[in-house]
Amino acid sequence: MKEGEVYLVEDQDFIQDDANKLSIQELRRKYHMSKLWITGAGALGGIKNGQKVRVWYSEVLESYPSKIKVTKIEPVQYN
Repeated sequence: MKEGEVYLVEDQDFIQDDANKLSIQELRRKYHMSKLWITGAGALGGIKNGQKVRVWYSEVLESYPSKIKVTKIEPVQYN
C-alpha cells in the first residue's frame, strides 16, 4: 500500500524495508508489480503493508503496471 494505491509485489526476493523507503517508480524498476483494483469496502481489513497475502481475482487488465480485479484477499497464515 503506497501513495493511496494497493500493489501486489510478485517477486520472492522482495525486501520489506524497500516498501517504506522507495518511491512507486523505484519499486516498479526493482520488482515485478501489479496494481490491485479492489472492490468492496473493508477488503483490506487486517492486512498490513508488506504482509504476504493470497489473492483471488476475476480479471487482469492490460496496462502498466498491470491491474488485477481482486475478488478476495486474505493474509497468509504461518504455523
